Amino acid sequence: TPAELIGKRMASFVHPEDVLRVLAGAAGAAAEASVRTVTARYRCKDGTYAWIDQRLARVTDADTGAVLEIRVVLRESGALVPPE
Repeated sequence: TPAELIGKRMASFVHPEDVLRVLAGAAGAAAEASVRTVTARYRCKDGTYAWIDQRLARVTDADTGAVLEIRVVLRESGALVPPE
């Protein structure tokens, strides 16, 4: 439920082997105007992992160019093997 996710860091749901790749994708999105796509394993409620594609893009202030937020959209990828 949404209440179970509030106050939790996104990285706490990422498979330990994928955390650095996810964090690097977020940092890259913050640094560049391009959209980043990262595929990683996310822990499901039952403890299993599902491959999830996430697209990250920065949102900036139109006047100052300051980064206001990183917008992330997640979807199940259907990947059966780790990404390259």
